Amino acid sequence: MFRFTLYDLTNSDGQTPVVLKKEPLGFDGFIIRLIRSGNYRGVSFESSLTQLEIDDPVGLKLIKDAYAAEGINAVVNLKIEYACEDCIDCYETILDLKLFFDLYEDKCGAYCSIKTDVEQKGFRMMWKLNEETKVNLDSLKAFDGVTDMQPYEYLGKEIDLPSKAIVLSNQGNLSEDMAQVWFTDITNTFDYPPSPYELFIYPPLEINLSELETIYGSPLVQWYLNPQTSGADGEEDYLFINNISDRCNDNTAFHVNIRQKFQFSVDVSTLAGDPTIKLTLIKKKVDNSLVTLYTSANLSVNVGDTHSCDADITIDQDITLDPGEKLILSVKFAFQTTGGTLFNSMNINFSKESYFKITNLSKCSTTPCKQYLLNEVFSRIVEATTNGNMRVYSDFYGRPDAMPYISAADGEGAIKAITKGLFIRQINKTRDTNTQPVFSVSFKEVFDSVNAIDNIGCVVEEDPNRPGFERLRIEKVKYFYKDEIVLDLGEVSVTKKVNSKAMYNIFKFGYDKWEAEQFNGLDEFLTAREYKLNLQVKTTYERICKFIASGYAIEITKREGNDNSKDWRYDEDTFIICMQRDGSDIVVEQGGISGAENIIDPDSIFNFRISPIRNAMRWIQDLLKGFKNQSAARLDFSSGEANYFAKGKYTGFNVQELNAIAENETLDKTKFELQLDAVPYLAAELDEIKDYPLSYADYKTLRANPHALTTYSCKGNIQYGWLDNVQYRIEDGTADFTFIPKF
Repeated sequence: MFRFTLYDLTNSDGQTPVVLKKEPLGFDGFIIRLIRSGNYRGVSFESSLTQLEIDDPVGLKLIKDAYAAEGINAVVNLKIEYACEDCIDCYETILDLKLFFDLYEDKCGAYCSIKTDVEQKGFRMMWKLNEETKVNLDSLKAFDGVTDMQPYEYLGKEIDLPSKAIVLSNQGNLSEDMAQVWFTDITNTFDYPPSPYELFIYPPLEINLSELETIYGSPLVQWYLNPQTSGADGEEDYLFINNISDRCNDNTAFHVNIRQKFQFSVDVSTLAGDPTIKLTLIKKKVDNSLVTLYTSANLSVNVGDTHSCDADITIDQDITLDPGEKLILSVKFAFQTTGGTLFNSMNINFSKESYFKITNLSKCSTTPCKQYLLNEVFSRIVEATTNGNMRVYSDFYGRPDAMPYISAADGEGAIKAITKGLFIRQINKTRDTNTQPVFSVSFKEVFDSVNAIDNIGCVVEEDPNRPGFERLRIEKVKYFYKDEIVLDLGEVSVTKKVNSKAMYNIFKFGYDKWEAEQFNGLDEFLTAREYKLNLQVKTTYERICKFIASGYAIEITKREGNDNSKDWRYDEDTFIICMQRDGSDIVVEQGGISGAENIIDPDSIFNFRISPIRNAMRWIQDLLKGFKNQSAARLDFSSGEANYFAKGKYTGFNVQELNAIAENETLDKTKFELQLDAVPYLAAELDEIKDYPLSYADYKTLRANPHALTTYSCKGNIQYGWLDNVQYRIEDGTADFTFIPKF
């Protein structure tokens, strides 16, 4: 037995309801549905009612008066209540509906009626309608412009952003052999008293990379007489000067890799002693003193007045250069005079196989950056779009210091934050209150991006902290497939079907955007991947994160700084950054890697916890459910971008892998610390049960716990399934079920 009550909130406060004497047309065949969302994974309540026609005279007057007063802005609600046969006067609310007047239709004549669209009342619909609407995370006003929202500590909290080390390089080489010959008419005659001399011949370089910028290599062969040993000629030629502290760096450790292949010959008369020819690498300090970093053995072959060598020398070593210190590379010809020295000829030929490279592990100072933790981000968006009527609760993203609701401990996905490129650059520090950058994101874009990392779901439920209100519950997806049993349907007829939509042959995952255009881009491992599953289906499953996790993109954006007003390509992008606890403080997580291979400076790495292979590990139970034979279940690397050779074991928060794992490794249960974490719990099938006699009491039990298992038997074979959907015909007490069987 049903009761239909109209509430006019247009011309009154709704305190004088009107009970209809006649059931609205279109209500026959009314079905209650519980449906599992494909994207959000939770089970929610739905009604088959989308339009009603009312011909009850009292109801007609109320609706007409409301429309006459406010048109399509009229507010009229309809409550539908049900009393089962066992309790005639005990009505329970089944539906709270709102009439929509945008398709209002008023028939007047021999037969009078009004048609309107109806929609379930409540704020879950407001949230759903606005799931793609962006919300300013710093605003304390809801969408209605009236409702105040409380400030949350971890929305826009300044958290220090350390540096991701970047390898900067200078490189020079030759595109062709280069020779230089000096003849008598242009050489120098030394008329000094007998003394030692050092003649420096500087190799030519064609600079092809200058990330350190302060490289001085000349494309010409030059020579210079060391002024410290009397006399001077030519120009002193420095290869590199350490001025890179101007470029956000205080690291004085460098590495040089040099090859010099050359032929040298000099014809000199009136020398005393045997001259020497050596390749030298020298540091010139700020006080002009010289420190030899490398010197070869004597290369000279002396035949009379001719001194020559054929050389092919490689230098590969670490050096230190303090700010202002200079690096000199030269072929050094050392000799002594006997009162006068005549250079009849001198020539050198440098091979194009010669090259020079100097590298430095560059690190910037720590800078503050406004960051927004995910728990608070989700809640703020939902609060804003529902005018404060819904909030978010999550144990997965929750923390003991979370707002608006606390959790007992840091959740598995809790300590991650998002921020904006402009905040990484600290542009907000240069602007006044009225011109601050706005960080706006929608629920869908945040959910979809972090879902690609964490494999989560959500559902609307009653809010125990605020009676009469609802909250959005966001949890790891397994939360929506509980192991407890809610109903036993007994012996039934079951139709089992393959759910081919839940089987995949290709899995695309990782990150949509990363930095490749500047320093070390090909070292970046937070990029896109593709794996294959070798199932005989053509389905591609895609979980690509649109947020930027790339440590190089973060670092290069940081180095852009706020000392200019130029736009930077990542200014408006959203970044995601993993955090960790430091006592009670939350700080940026770096490193946490053991057994690192193919990674530059593992200790300064960002976001290793959410590398693509680890994201795939969080999704593997969903991906492998198409394999009946789990011994063949695996993900095989197919393709990837940039550094998919990066390898290591994460040692920080909620470790998944058993040992160090590479980004291009085959993924199966043997790679997991707990192998059960790779075993599916859902089957890629659907069980259908039709026309089951379902009491209203059992329906309420199911609705109260829709994520629990239902058990049923067919020919004595006991089976378990999670609700995919149920259509309940309350008037005749029957239901059609579709279950997802337990694997």
